[in-house]
Amino acid sequence: MEISRKRFFSGLDSEKRYAYCRALRVGDRVHVSGSTALISGGGVAEGQENDAHAQSSEALRRIADALQNFGLSLSHVVAVRGYLTGSEHVEGYLKAHAEAFSDAPPASTMVGTSFLADPALVVEIEVEATV
Repeated sequence: MEISRKRFFSGLDSEKRYAYCRALRVGDRVHVSGSTALISGGGVAEGQENDAHAQSSEALRRIADALQNFGLSLSHVVAVRGYLTGSEHVEGYLKAHAEAFSDAPPASTMVGTSFLADPALVVEIEVEATV
């Protein structure tokens, strides 16, 4: 029996160039690629520089948008992985995480990393959700 697959592309040039999709539904699970606050052309929106809360909130908004394409919301998220470039970003990340998931807390992991795809990024978030 073949498991159904459905892909969601957000339209970023990098999706085609690097062969990935924003989100992939496989059976009853949806995997959302690492999401950031990166804007077209690189960097982050003015006011989001070095602001983990703002970047996390924007990444989670993009994740919610991707999930909506499968008829899901953040309440369907079962696992979160947050990647931060420094311990000074933990509080801002956790605040945004709590705002997004207070009604339905998922399993969650936070990892430190020395860099992300763009030097302006301080947070990247990926999630798994179930239908």
